[in-house]
Amino acid sequence: MRSATQPLSMEHIIPYCLGGTAALLEASCVKCAGITSFVEGYCCRVIFREVRPALSIQTRRPKERPTHFPLRVNWPNNTLSVDLPISEFPAAFILPIFGMPGILKRVEPAPQWPGGRLVQVVRHLDKELLSQRYGSGWIDWTYNKKIKLGPFARMLAKIAHCACVTRLGYGTFSEYLPDQILGKDPNLGYLIGSETKIAPPEDHNRHDITVRQSKIDDRFIIWVTIRLFGRYETPTYIVVAGHSEKQLRFISDF
Repeated sequence: MRSATQPLSMEHIIPYCLGGTAALLEASCVKCAGITSFVEGYCCRVIFREVRPALSIQTRRPKERPTHFPLRVNWPNNTLSVDLPISEFPAAFILPIFGMPGILKRVEPAPQWPGGRLVQVVRHLDKELLSQRYGSGWIDWTYNKKIKLGPFARMLAKIAHCACVTRLGYGTFSEYLPDQILGKDPNLGYLIGSETKIAPPEDHNRHDITVRQSKIDDRFIIWVTIRLFGRYETPTYIVVAGHSEKQLRFISDF
């Protein structure tokens, strides 16, 4: 992702659109920065579209931020689409649950994962208010969204890679993730996965990232755990970022 001949731009460890502030100052060439921006842009505009304004997460385009979102409300005999203001919308996001990264299971590289998807509600719907506005007798509400797993996994890879460079230093370990971040390696399931069980919610609303080193055979594997929006019942992702022939010293915090 770095270039010896081109000017380098800043890369946030956690995407800016998810509240990230810490960044690597000289991290990506112009071409690579465009790719990572596209990947993060998809995740923020699609996967986290409703939750970002609901949690008042920073944006570079405040004038373009939606003020209402449509909600499908189901009655016994029909379904009605209503536009609710952000303050009332039951903002939710869908996050995938993967299996363990293939490399940790000692299987051949593969692009897919076994697993399901998790729907997590951030703010519950005010049923009494909805009944006052649109009449009582409705049954439930529907939140449907299709997401692409590839961009989300590549975003996780970029978070993990940047975290490792921050904690261990550039050039200190053999890097696995740049080709996956840039879309050159389709075998995302080999290095990116998740725990299958959901940990209890944390007492904060930040993202949790931890860089770890484990000796496997004759080398130290460098891997990262990522939990987005730890306040809610979200998955813990596992990303294998590289290896080193010796145990490395952590040089900085995020």
